[in-house]
Amino acid sequence: MQERDLLRNACYVIPMREKLRIHTKRLVLIPYLVLRYKLRRFIPTEMEAPGDVVRKYVRDYEAGGILKTLGIRERDAAAAVKAATYMHNLTHPIGEIAEMTPQRSKRIERHCPFAELLSPAQCKDLISGPAFRGLCEAIHPDLVHSHTTYLSAGDDACDLAFELSVAPADNTP
Repeated sequence: MQERDLLRNACYVIPMREKLRIHTKRLVLIPYLVLRYKLRRFIPTEMEAPGDVVRKYVRDYEAGGILKTLGIRERDAAAAVKAATYMHNLTHPIGEIAEMTPQRSKRIERHCPFAELLSPAQCKDLISGPAFRGLCEAIHPDLVHSHTTYLSAGDDACDLAFELSVAPADNTP
């Protein structure tokens, strides 16, 4: 499968049928995961914090499908920023990729539907942070996400950075 074109380094064209399929999947699976989280005392789960619901959903149910849909074979920082772009394009096409290499990629978001509703801490702990940690976990074990500016904090944009880092070797005896 050929990789889908990224237009103007900013967005993907996503057909309405494709958007509806993903949103329907979210409407079913996210409430299910919330219920599993709330019942964690009775039903074993790896989810320990509220943000784990979004992390697990993106990691286990969305990331692989996005990479397949886009025809992305690489498992690096460029793949992560492309997948993040697609995820944001499902609700809004405002943003751009500022940097894209296999080692480090960065997306600048200029709009967020949650910016007026959530504090930066809530975004970090419940939405953006867990979602992109889940994306990184699905793509590569050494891929990390950082998010240093937030629209919800009054910043001009959110910056989403992905970096492929190799853990330093432990030379202690």
